[in-house]
Amino acid sequence: MIDAHSRPGYTSLEAADKLQQNDGVWFSLMRDVLQLPAWMLPAVQRAVSKGHWRRASDPRRSVRENAEREATRMGLSEKPAAPKVQ
Repeated sequence: MIDAHSRPGYTSLEAADKLQQNDGVWFSLMRDVLQLPAWMLPAVQRAVSKGHWRRASDPRRSVRENAEREATRMGLSEKPAAPKVQ
């Protein structure tokens, strides 16, 4: 197995995981490393916090796939929420 820190995106994911409250790090990770839209941020944070990416041969792909599942579970969508009908 290759060294953990030489796997694609590992170092960036590790930094984001350690700096949970730093939005700049998270949005940079979303845009530059994962290439995911900003609306998926809560799902990505949950996927990163679960840590499955640490053992994956491709940490970026692992987070992307897990974030997609988390987004579905969380009910996240790129579509705006429908207005409440009164």
